[in-house]
Amino acid sequence: MNDAPARGLALVCGGDGVLRDWLRDDFDLAGQASAHPAFIRLLDESSHAKGLQFLAQLNDGAATVNWELCFTVAGAPHTLSVAGYRADVETLILAATSASALRALCRELAVNRPERSGQCLDLLAKFDQAANSSYEADIYEDFMRMYNDFARLQREAASQSAKLQRLDAEKDRLLDMAAHDLRNPLHIITLLASGLSRQCRDKLTAEELGLLEKILQTAHNMGRLLNNILEVSRATPQPSRLQLQSIDLAELIRERIDSIAPLAGAKDIRIDFHRAVDAATASCDLVRVQQVMDNLLANALKFSPRGSRVRITLSGAGNVLQVEVADEGPGIAAAELEQIFQPFTRGSTRPTEGEASSGLGLAICRGIIQAHKGQIWAENGATGGAAIKFLLPAAGSR
Repeated sequence: MNDAPARGLALVCGGDGVLRDWLRDDFDLAGQASAHPAFIRLLDESSHAKGLQFLAQLNDGAATVNWELCFTVAGAPHTLSVAGYRADVETLILAATSASALRALCRELAVNRPERSGQCLDLLAKFDQAANSSYEADIYEDFMRMYNDFARLQREAASQSAKLQRLDAEKDRLLDMAAHDLRNPLHIITLLASGLSRQCRDKLTAEELGLLEKILQTAHNMGRLLNNILEVSRATPQPSRLQLQSIDLAELIRERIDSIAPLAGAKDIRIDFHRAVDAATASCDLVRVQQVMDNLLANALKFSPRGSRVRITLSGAGNVLQVEVADEGPGIAAAELEQIFQPFTRGSTRPTEGEASSGLGLAICRGIIQAHKGQIWAENGATGGAAIKFLLPAAGSR
């Protein structure tokens, strides 16, 4: 692309601003002026003040660019891009129809006027410097705008976080109130049904006794559901609230197996325990870890077919102990291996004999294990079934 100016002006003035030489005059300004007019006389009256500022800046420095002055061309005002260079007692002034044309004029003079080449090259450097300064200013402005946007978003996020914390606390308070208000009528239902079952057993038919047993079982199930709702609202207890002590994890597991043995027997399920580590002392909250084991064992029995086996393995490496509870059930869909730890989430796999499931047990387990700074996850067995594994810190490792 040819960037030579369509029309340009190049002239030399003395230190007093009076023209000494016309190097280029495409606007025919020389024919409209006296032999040696003052530079200011070439300007339209509207630009006289600005023209004086231009000359004053030249007197203070070697070069100046990016000026726009209005010249009188053929008796009419005409705005041109202007630059100037002061050397000793004379001043080189260039003007063109645009900033790019002015740069092209400067390059042309550097080639065609060797005596002015040094001045023109200095002016071109000044153009580049001004362009870089403008670019840096734009970058700084963009940075400040992004910084202000980020600061605003950060304030909004902090405000939303505080609001969510308040709502979460309010949710916990409402859950506590609802659970406690529901426990009283449930307790009364349980007492009345138990009393009828004991006192009127000889007077009721088998069908009526069965209905009473269903009432009792339903009340117990609802009580457990209420407890689970309260637990999931506190699913991640604060570590500072844990009652940490050194616990023999193998002994704890055997106790929980004994406590759930009647449920396992009802489905003819065998529970095997394998200890693969000598030192099995964990630093944990006894009641909370018992709750984890109870939930995992009940879950394994719920999804195990009649006559199958549940395997519990205790192992360890370094400063952690690992517990695995594996069943021989249908397993867990791959897409659900993480989802099942979310509150009120039920996987696509259904209990083998229609047992009830609230979708809270694994969420509660995850909260408790995470509070101990441990980990819990689910896997599918290579030959079928599912396994839930969790890690706890060994005693003395904190």
